[in-house]
Amino acid sequence: MISVYISLSLSHVPSYGCVQNCCQLRHDYKVSQAFYLKDSGGVEIHLNTLDFTKKDHIDVDAVFRDEVDTSTFDLYIGCGGCAPDDPFVEQPYRIENYFKPEIEPFTQTVYRSIIPKLDRKIKLTTLEACRSLDPHFTIRLHKYENASTIFWSPVIGMGEQFTFLELLSFPIYIRRNHGSYWNEADYYYIWLLIVSPVLFYVVVALNVLKCNKKCTTIILSRIRNYKNVFLINTYKSSRGLVYVDALFYDLARIGFLSSLLDKLFSIFYVQSKIDYTHSFWPSFLLVVVLPETLAIGLVTVLYRNKKCDYAGIFSIITGLISFLFLGVGYFIGPAFVTLAGVYRLYFSV
Repeated sequence: MISVYISLSLSHVPSYGCVQNCCQLRHDYKVSQAFYLKDSGGVEIHLNTLDFTKKDHIDVDAVFRDEVDTSTFDLYIGCGGCAPDDPFVEQPYRIENYFKPEIEPFTQTVYRSIIPKLDRKIKLTTLEACRSLDPHFTIRLHKYENASTIFWSPVIGMGEQFTFLELLSFPIYIRRNHGSYWNEADYYYIWLLIVSPVLFYVVVALNVLKCNKKCTTIILSRIRNYKNVFLINTYKSSRGLVYVDALFYDLARIGFLSSLLDKLFSIFYVQSKIDYTHSFWPSFLLVVVLPETLAIGLVTVLYRNKKCDYAGIFSIITGLISFLFLGVGYFIGPAFVTLAGVYRLYFSV
């Protein structure tokens, strides 16, 4: 299932904060990797470390967040390094036009390539001359002083390969791309600390459309339950333990709801910046709405059936899978549903 969702996106392994804005490969050059940069910088490959044949090639691309005036920067693709003091070995790449912008489903970002598809494959044999000039291959940008901030990303490779740690880090990648590394539209803590709790307790928990005089009683009862969590005598009875159990399930659903709102805002935000693109709906339905609502639904079912003998085990399984499933819940949702499962399993409440 995870592989199906990964295939919907570009599935690049992202990198951030490269030393001197000059990035190094984290994987083999055949693995798809994107390096998120601002202004001058790039990525370099040490050719002396590669063992290639005449048939081997490097897949490359350079994508930009905005349609930057091409007269304000130069792009270099070929021999050379990308450190600030490295000389420019090649002539600037001839830039013609930006291609149609697209939405990257996984991170809810917009990008536009500047390299024609026919130029995105470079045979390694053509780089033999680099060994005598400068034993590096680079995709490098040089920004002129009259340019505004340039958000761009050199891309290497096409193969899909993620390590366990990289799968676990999806929430970090998404949050960084929503924030200062790309979208510059980060409102997650508003969703987490204000909007999601209000929606959860008013709309979901209390079903405000059918609310009557019992609402006040329900609210006060839930507050008393939470208060009991922090009382020592709570732990002297199994009934008290249920209060902690309910708190964990509530926090898990708030975590999933917060990441859902954050992704929904981002997908609509980036779509508003460009003309309609067909990549909007796969991102909206299959990457944003379905995984997050499925997680919320599963946690709700587990909460309502928490007295079931297997509720603890199923909660742990749900939480562990969520940790690796495209960043759903941004760690908070998966962590608390896992804690709820461990808690129920340990105390058998």
